[in-house]
Amino acid sequence: MRSLKDFKAMITEKTVPKSIRTLKTSIFMLTLILIVVTSVDLILKNEQNNEFSETVNGLSYTYNRESLVADLIFYSRMIELIAR
Repeated sequence: MRSLKDFKAMITEKTVPKSIRTLKTSIFMLTLILIVVTSVDLILKNEQNNEFSETVNGLSYTYNRESLVADLIFYSRMIELIAR
């Protein structure tokens, strides 16, 4: 009976116990750290993806340039043969 009265008194109490405040602060800090770490990871992965895309575009441009030069030589020879 005594513990029931104590429990009801604790429920009606308006102040938050120190352990609960400490726990709230700890969870808040952990959440904040998690958000920061996740954001940094996302930024680094985005930069890595951009660098990879630039590399792929550079390689495709290099291969396309050889094809364009071959086409130019072909058409210039065709024009030369037609002109004769």
